Amino acid sequence: MDSVKNTLAGAFGSSVSTLSGALSNDIEGSGNSYRTVLPSLVLLATIFTLALSSGWIRKFAAALIDKSKTAVLHLAVKQRKMSKEEVPPGSLGLPVVGDSFKYVNAYYNMTIKSYVDEKIRKYGPVFKVSLMGNNTVFLDAPAGTKIVLSHNEMKWTKGWWPKPTSQLLGPYALASQYGNDHLLHRNHVMRNFLDIDIVHQYISTMEKKVVEHIDKYWMTLDDGSEVKAFKLTNVFTFSLITQMMLGISKEEDIIVFNEVFREWAAGGLALPVNLPGFQFRRSLRAKKLIDRMLNDQIERRRQDLKTGRASATQDLLSVLISKPNSEGHFFTNDEVCGSLLHLIFGGHDTTAATLTLALRCIKQNPAVYEELKQEHATIAASKKPGELLTKEDLWAMKHTWRVMQEVMRLYPTVQVLFREARITFEHHGYTIPQGWKLCITSANSSWDPKFCEDPEKFKPSRFDEDNEKMPPWIHFPFGAGHRTCPGQDFAKVELLIFMHHFLRKIDWTVLVPNERVIYRPLPTPVNATPIKITKIRS
Repeated sequence: MDSVKNTLAGAFGSSVSTLSGALSNDIEGSGNSYRTVLPSLVLLATIFTLALSSGWIRKFAAALIDKSKTAVLHLAVKQRKMSKEEVPPGSLGLPVVGDSFKYVNAYYNMTIKSYVDEKIRKYGPVFKVSLMGNNTVFLDAPAGTKIVLSHNEMKWTKGWWPKPTSQLLGPYALASQYGNDHLLHRNHVMRNFLDIDIVHQYISTMEKKVVEHIDKYWMTLDDGSEVKAFKLTNVFTFSLITQMMLGISKEEDIIVFNEVFREWAAGGLALPVNLPGFQFRRSLRAKKLIDRMLNDQIERRRQDLKTGRASATQDLLSVLISKPNSEGHFFTNDEVCGSLLHLIFGGHDTTAATLTLALRCIKQNPAVYEELKQEHATIAASKKPGELLTKEDLWAMKHTWRVMQEVMRLYPTVQVLFREARITFEHHGYTIPQGWKLCITSANSSWDPKFCEDPEKFKPSRFDEDNEKMPPWIHFPFGAGHRTCPGQDFAKVELLIFMHHFLRKIDWTVLVPNERVIYRPLPTPVNATPIKITKIRS
């Protein structure tokens, strides 16, 4: 009997040693459970020993105490080692929770600059926090932003999203991939659909879609009508992207798809609880429905390609189905779904938000509005009746593009960008361990008066070609480097064409000049930007 007891005690002690060692080794990772679990093991074993008189149980508990003490000592050594390596200063807060709630609140309410400024006052320009259970370092600008945006992903960093976001995107979305998988996927999409030369071939299609939209949704309204600008710009961008990527043109199909898409996107900043009644659960269900809808579209297209009713280059869907990547791999249905989901999301809400916020900023700055009208009147005067825009016309819209860049500086698509450190490296004398998350933000770059004079003001002149006041690595609306947004040229062409026709056909008054903008997760005017319109009759 004693041998059995000794065996049990020894086995339990060995298990505790394994558990304690595993928890202690977690000190350099993202987990925080060791902070409370190890001391609790010691306390629990001590109480257990005092409460029970059985000799073999005392021996059993003594093994637990001994092994736990060893683990605590090991943890202390680890902590001292990390201290000597001088990781960035800051506070990791409570285990698991960390600073997550405060960060999400700041992001949602567009007060991320106040959040970052408070940390900088306490700890300096490079600091650590714990977000969503991950040790995260906020880097400075421009040195830190350069690390994230310029270093080869295969060596220094890799793309990273919080787990809830990754769940919503799925493993085959371009944003979810990194390394060679990301490179192959991105190059495939760029080479066959989003390269600048290919995008220029879409100009006439885009322009016809813009004219059709304005004539149908704006020009049919009476003068003095009040509309929600954000709703109408979203109708336009979603309709355009689904037609050009999926070949969907029926309005009723687009409306249904858009509704499901918006339910899915609403989970971006939702509490990640997969239980009935929670938005995150509804978004996950919407993701499954989107996948089914896309799979149906894929199967129909495969049949149409076989029978000749569709061509291999008519839209992104055909490209992804019919063309292999540079290694000869043809995308599976799941891979096609993942690619389309990400690109449709990135290609419509972001553009709709930029267009809407541009309408607000333009009318709050009369001189900017007058210069825009003059620029587009000049371009229109050079065209014959019915003649479509060319890429040369778009290049001439210099002031319009400066306006759009300034809108994206004030209201970036995302306020932060995350990466994960693939290796341990030094930055400003601090050690940033492998596996820690890296964060760069507009708060200490394009919103910082050190780099942008009067950063809260709308000043498109910042982006004049001869203006060299803004240093590199400060303004990154489309990212940069290896993970630059593949659709940036598509978005630029779309924005310029829309503004050309809108400015010549519609005058408007902003009804809520100080409308609040929140992020969920993209910039969203809380009232959808109500405006009063007047049609311009030439």
